[in-house]
Amino acid sequence: MLAAFFGAALAVGTFHMPVFSWDTVPVFIHMCDPEGPFNTSELEYLAKFPMVTVEKGQGINATAQPYAGYPEEEKILQALQAVKEINDKVVTIFYYNSILDWNMYHMHEILEANPAWWLRDAAGQVVRLHGDSTFPQPSEGMLVFDMAQQVVQEFWASECINITSSPYADGCFADQTMKNLENITKYNFTEQQKQEFSKGHEAAVLLVQRTLNETGNSVLVTNRCARGFCLPWRKERES
Repeated sequence: MLAAFFGAALAVGTFHMPVFSWDTVPVFIHMCDPEGPFNTSELEYLAKFPMVTVEKGQGINATAQPYAGYPEEEKILQALQAVKEINDKVVTIFYYNSILDWNMYHMHEILEANPAWWLRDAAGQVVRLHGDSTFPQPSEGMLVFDMAQQVVQEFWASECINITSSPYADGCFADQTMKNLENITKYNFTEQQKQEFSKGHEAAVLLVQRTLNETGNSVLVTNRCARGFCLPWRKERES
Protein backbone atom coordinates (compact mmCIF):
# COMPACT_ATOMS: atom_id res chain seq x y z
CA MET A 1 0.00 0.00 0.00
CA LEU A 2 1.20 3.47 -0.83
CA ALA A 3 0.73 5.95 1.97
CA ALA A 4 1.18 9.70 1.71
CA PHE A 5 0.89 12.49 4.26
CA PHE A 6 -1.58 14.78 2.52
CA GLY A 7 -1.29 18.22 4.04
CA ALA A 8 1.80 17.62 6.13
CA ALA A 9 4.13 19.49 3.81
CA LEU A 10 2.03 22.65 3.93
CA ALA A 11 1.01 22.54 7.56
CA VAL A 12 2.37 25.44 9.59
CA GLY A 13 0.65 24.95 12.93
CA THR A 14 1.37 22.69 15.87
CA PHE A 15 1.15 19.31 14.15
CA HIS A 16 4.25 17.22 14.77
CA MET A 17 5.47 14.52 12.46
CA PRO A 18 6.11 11.01 13.88
CA VAL A 19 9.37 10.57 15.77
CA PHE A 20 12.03 9.56 13.26
CA SER A 21 15.64 8.44 13.37
CA TRP A 22 17.94 6.96 10.74
CA ASP A 23 19.17 4.60 13.47
CA THR A 24 16.11 2.36 13.08
CA VAL A 25 13.59 1.53 10.39
CA PRO A 26 10.40 3.49 11.17
CA VAL A 27 7.51 1.16 12.00
CA PHE A 28 3.93 2.31 12.46
CA ILE A 29 0.97 0.25 13.70
CA HIS A 30 -2.59 -0.01 12.37
CA MET A 31 -4.98 -2.20 14.39
CA CYS A 32 -8.05 -2.51 16.59
CA ASP A 33 -9.27 -4.67 19.49
CA PRO A 34 -12.73 -6.04 18.61
CA GLU A 35 -13.32 -7.22 22.18
CA GLY A 36 -13.35 -3.78 23.75
CA PRO A 37 -11.09 -1.04 25.06
CA PHE A 38 -7.36 -1.78 24.89
CA ASN A 39 -6.03 -3.12 28.17
CA THR A 40 -2.99 -1.65 29.93
CA SER A 41 -0.41 -3.94 28.32
CA GLU A 42 -1.87 -3.32 24.86
CA LEU A 43 -1.79 0.43 25.39
CA GLU A 44 1.80 0.34 26.60
CA TYR A 45 2.73 -1.63 23.47
CA LEU A 46 0.91 0.81 21.16
CA ALA A 47 2.52 3.81 22.84
CA LYS A 48 5.96 2.59 21.73
CA PHE A 49 5.15 3.29 18.07
CA PRO A 50 5.67 6.74 16.53
CA MET A 51 2.30 6.56 14.76
CA VAL A 52 -0.82 4.58 15.73
CA THR A 53 -3.93 4.13 13.58
CA VAL A 54 -6.99 2.62 15.26
CA GLU A 55 -8.97 0.67 12.69
CA LYS A 56 -12.70 0.13 12.15
CA GLY A 57 -13.91 -2.67 14.39
CA GLN A 58 -12.61 -1.23 17.64
CA GLY A 59 -14.82 -2.72 20.37
CA ILE A 60 -17.39 -4.22 17.98
CA ASN A 61 -17.74 -7.37 20.11
CA ALA A 62 -17.93 -5.54 23.42
CA THR A 63 -20.97 -6.24 25.59
CA ALA A 64 -20.39 -4.01 28.62
CA GLN A 65 -22.49 -0.86 28.67
CA PRO A 66 -22.31 1.98 28.03
CA TYR A 67 -19.19 1.29 25.93
CA ALA A 68 -20.86 -1.33 23.71
CA GLY A 69 -23.45 1.20 22.62
CA TYR A 70 -20.99 3.85 21.54
CA PRO A 71 -20.55 4.53 17.82
CA GLU A 72 -17.21 3.63 16.29
CA GLU A 73 -16.07 7.25 16.27
CA GLU A 74 -16.28 7.39 20.07
CA LYS A 75 -14.58 4.01 20.56
CA ILE A 76 -11.67 4.95 18.30
CA LEU A 77 -11.30 8.36 19.91
CA GLN A 78 -11.24 6.83 23.39
CA ALA A 79 -8.48 4.46 22.25
CA LEU A 80 -6.44 7.30 20.78
CA GLN A 81 -6.85 9.30 23.98
CA ALA A 82 -5.62 6.37 26.06
CA VAL A 83 -2.50 6.07 23.88
CA LYS A 84 -1.85 9.83 24.16
CA GLU A 85 -2.13 9.68 27.93
CA ILE A 86 0.81 7.27 27.99
CA ASN A 87 2.92 8.97 25.30
CA ASP A 88 1.77 12.30 23.93
CA LYS A 89 4.45 12.21 21.21
CA VAL A 90 2.62 9.42 19.37
CA VAL A 91 0.83 10.60 16.23
CA THR A 92 -2.68 9.20 16.56
CA ILE A 93 -4.78 8.45 13.48
CA PHE A 94 -8.53 7.83 13.08
CA TYR A 95 -9.56 5.30 10.39
CA TYR A 96 -12.48 5.70 8.02
CA ASN A 97 -13.37 4.62 4.48
CA SER A 98 -14.04 6.83 1.47
CA ILE A 99 -16.07 4.22 -0.44
CA LEU A 100 -17.74 1.79 1.95
CA ASP A 101 -20.32 2.82 4.52
CA TRP A 102 -19.17 0.67 7.42
CA ASN A 103 -22.25 0.48 9.63
CA MET A 104 -20.52 0.63 13.01
CA TYR A 105 -19.93 4.37 12.51
CA HIS A 106 -22.38 7.13 13.44
CA MET A 107 -21.97 8.51 9.92
CA HIS A 108 -23.74 5.34 8.69
CA GLU A 109 -26.91 6.44 10.48
CA ILE A 110 -26.78 9.80 8.71
CA LEU A 111 -26.15 8.24 5.30
CA GLU A 112 -28.91 5.69 5.86
CA ALA A 113 -31.34 8.51 6.58
CA ASN A 114 -30.46 10.23 3.30
CA PRO A 115 -31.18 7.81 0.42
CA ALA A 116 -30.43 10.53 -2.14
CA TRP A 117 -26.77 10.29 -1.08
CA TRP A 118 -26.47 6.57 -1.94
CA LEU A 119 -24.54 5.56 -5.04
CA ARG A 120 -26.71 4.06 -7.78
CA ASP A 121 -25.72 2.43 -11.06
CA ALA A 122 -26.83 3.40 -14.59
CA ALA A 123 -30.15 1.58 -14.08
CA GLY A 124 -30.86 3.32 -10.79
CA GLN A 125 -30.06 0.26 -8.67
CA VAL A 126 -28.54 0.99 -5.26
CA VAL A 127 -24.90 -0.10 -5.18
CA ARG A 128 -23.92 -2.37 -2.30
CA LEU A 129 -20.44 -3.76 -1.79
CA HIS A 130 -18.79 -6.13 0.65
CA GLY A 131 -15.59 -5.27 2.45
CA ASP A 132 -12.98 -7.09 4.49
CA SER A 133 -14.74 -10.19 5.82
CA THR A 134 -12.83 -9.85 9.10
CA PHE A 135 -15.39 -7.23 10.09
CA PRO A 136 -19.19 -7.64 10.42
CA GLN A 137 -21.27 -6.18 7.60
CA PRO A 138 -24.74 -6.58 6.09
CA SER A 139 -25.20 -9.78 4.08
CA GLU A 140 -26.40 -7.72 1.12
CA GLY A 141 -23.34 -5.48 1.26
CA MET A 142 -22.74 -1.91 2.36
CA LEU A 143 -23.93 1.34 0.86
CA VAL A 144 -21.45 3.47 -1.08
CA PHE A 145 -21.04 7.24 -0.80
CA ASP A 146 -22.12 8.97 -4.03
CA MET A 147 -19.07 11.20 -4.30
CA ALA A 148 -20.41 12.85 -7.47
CA GLN A 149 -22.58 15.01 -5.19
CA GLN A 150 -21.05 18.00 -3.42
CA VAL A 151 -23.28 17.49 -0.38
CA VAL A 152 -21.87 13.96 -0.01
CA GLN A 153 -18.31 15.19 -0.43
CA GLU A 154 -18.86 17.71 2.36
CA PHE A 155 -20.59 15.14 4.57
CA TRP A 156 -17.74 12.66 4.18
CA ALA A 157 -15.08 15.32 4.74
CA SER A 158 -16.80 16.57 7.90
CA GLU A 159 -16.15 13.23 9.61
CA CYS A 160 -12.39 13.75 9.65
CA ILE A 161 -12.59 17.50 10.18
CA ASN A 162 -14.79 17.03 13.26
CA ILE A 163 -12.75 14.15 14.69
CA THR A 164 -9.48 16.07 14.41
CA SER A 165 -10.94 18.94 16.40
CA SER A 166 -10.19 16.66 19.36
CA PRO A 167 -6.71 16.96 20.86
CA TYR A 168 -6.48 13.16 20.84
CA ALA A 169 -6.77 12.65 17.05
CA ASP A 170 -3.80 14.00 15.11
CA GLY A 171 -5.23 12.98 11.75
CA CYS A 172 -7.24 10.53 9.70
CA PHE A 173 -6.49 7.53 7.55
CA ALA A 174 -8.84 7.67 4.56
CA ASP A 175 -9.06 4.23 2.98
CA GLN A 176 -9.78 3.37 -0.67
CA THR A 177 -9.17 6.89 -1.93
CA MET A 178 -7.62 5.38 -5.06
CA LYS A 179 -10.81 3.51 -5.94
CA ASN A 180 -13.40 4.76 -8.44
CA LEU A 181 -16.31 3.33 -10.42
CA GLU A 182 -14.02 1.63 -12.93
CA ASN A 183 -13.03 -0.68 -10.08
CA ILE A 184 -16.62 -1.68 -9.25
CA THR A 185 -17.18 -4.32 -11.90
CA LYS A 186 -20.42 -5.94 -10.65
CA TYR A 187 -22.44 -2.84 -11.60
CA ASN A 188 -22.75 -0.86 -14.83
CA PHE A 189 -22.09 2.88 -14.89
CA THR A 190 -22.18 5.44 -17.67
CA GLU A 191 -18.98 7.24 -18.64
CA GLN A 192 -20.45 10.44 -17.24
CA GLN A 193 -21.08 8.74 -13.88
CA LYS A 194 -17.51 7.46 -13.81
CA GLN A 195 -16.06 10.87 -14.54
CA GLU A 196 -18.27 12.72 -12.06
CA PHE A 197 -17.61 10.20 -9.28
CA SER A 198 -13.84 10.30 -9.83
CA LYS A 199 -13.80 14.09 -9.84
CA GLY A 200 -15.97 14.23 -6.72
CA HIS A 201 -13.93 11.61 -4.89
CA GLU A 202 -10.80 13.63 -5.44
CA ALA A 203 -12.59 16.83 -4.41
CA ALA A 204 -13.66 15.25 -1.11
CA VAL A 205 -10.10 14.21 -0.28
CA LEU A 206 -8.77 17.64 -1.23
CA LEU A 207 -11.44 19.31 0.91
CA VAL A 208 -10.12 17.46 3.96
CA GLN A 209 -6.53 18.27 2.98
CA ARG A 210 -7.20 21.98 2.53
CA THR A 211 -9.19 22.26 5.73
CA LEU A 212 -6.54 20.52 7.82
CA ASN A 213 -3.86 22.69 6.22
CA GLU A 214 -5.69 25.80 7.37
CA THR A 215 -5.12 24.84 11.00
CA GLY A 216 -1.82 23.00 10.56
CA ASN A 217 -2.84 20.81 13.50
CA SER A 218 -3.77 17.60 11.70
CA VAL A 219 -2.78 15.36 8.82
CA LEU A 220 -4.54 13.14 6.28
CA VAL A 221 -2.98 9.76 5.57
CA THR A 222 -4.27 7.99 2.49
CA ASN A 223 -3.50 5.09 0.17
CA ARG A 224 -4.25 7.30 -2.82
CA CYS A 225 -2.03 6.97 -5.89
CA ALA A 226 0.76 9.51 -5.80
CA ARG A 227 1.98 11.59 -8.75
CA GLY A 228 0.46 9.33 -11.37
CA PHE A 229 1.97 6.12 -9.97
CA CYS A 230 -0.57 3.60 -8.75
CA LEU A 231 -0.53 0.00 -7.64
CA PRO A 232 -2.94 -2.16 -9.70
CA TRP A 233 -6.26 -2.54 -7.88
CA ARG A 234 -6.93 -6.08 -6.72
CA LYS A 235 -10.47 -6.49 -8.03
CA GLU A 236 -10.99 -9.74 -6.19
CA ARG A 237 -10.86 -8.04 -2.79
CA GLU A 238 -12.62 -5.10 -1.23
CA SER A 239 -11.23 -3.59 1.98
